[in-house]
Amino acid sequence: MEESIARIEESYSHLKQEIQVLKKITTEVTNKVVGHEDAFSYKNPCWFNAYKNLNSSCSDILGADEKRSRFAWYLSDCFQTDSGRNPFLHCKVESKMVDCLQKLNINDRKIYLEFYLETHSICHQLRKKLETMKEKTDTLVHILNQTQESITSIDEVTQKIGATLMNMLGIIMKHTEKLNEQASAIAFSYVELLKRQSLMKEKTKEKMKEKMEESIAIVEEFYSYLTQEIEVLQKKTTEVGKKLGC
Repeated sequence: MEESIARIEESYSHLKQEIQVLKKITTEVTNKVVGHEDAFSYKNPCWFNAYKNLNSSCSDILGADEKRSRFAWYLSDCFQTDSGRNPFLHCKVESKMVDCLQKLNINDRKIYLEFYLETHSICHQLRKKLETMKEKTDTLVHILNQTQESITSIDEVTQKIGATLMNMLGIIMKHTEKLNEQASAIAFSYVELLKRQSLMKEKTKEKMKEKMEESIAIVEEFYSYLTQEIEVLQKKTTEVGKKLGC
C-alpha cells in the first residue's frame, strides 16, 4: 500500500516538472521572438523605417515624386550613418524636398541621386522583407498561443489528476485506518479470548479439585461409617457366640 502511494506521488511530481520545463521552453521561445522583433526594429531600424515612416505602399511612394524624393532622402541618410559619414541635415516632414536638397553638397547629392534611381527595387525589397517578417512573427505568435493553450490545458488536466489522486490517497488512507482499527480490534479480542480461556482453565481446575476433594471426603466418610458398622457387627457376633457357648 505504501509503495503504491509513493509511486502515485512520484508520477504526479514528475508530471508537474514536465509542465514547468514546457513553460520554460515557451518563455524562451517568446523571448526569442521578441528579441527578433527588437533586432528588426531597433538594432537596424533606419532602412526599414525609411519605408515605414512614409506610411504608404510602394505604388504610392513611387507614384508621387515628393514621397519618392523623401524615401530616397531617408535611404541616403541611412547609408551615410552606416558608412560612418555625417548624416544629412534634418528635413522636416512639412518641408518640401526641393528645399532640403539644396542644403546637400555635391558628394551627398550624388549619393542621393543614386538611391533615388534605385527607390523602386529597394522599396519592393523592403516591403517583401517586412511582409515576410510579419508572416513569420504571426506564425510564431500563433504557435506560441497554441503552445500556451496546450500548457494551460495540460495544467488544468494535471490539477484535475492531482485532485483525483489526492482524493484516492485520502480514500486509501481512510481504508488503511479502518483496516488498522479492525486489525487492532481483532488482536485485542484474541488477547481477551486467551485471557478468558486461561481463566476458564483455572476455574475448571479449581472446580475439579473441589469435586475431587468432595468425592474423597465422601469416600472417607463412607469408609469410616462402614468400619464402624463392621465393628458393631463383630461385637454382636462375639456376644452371640458367648451366649451359645454358655
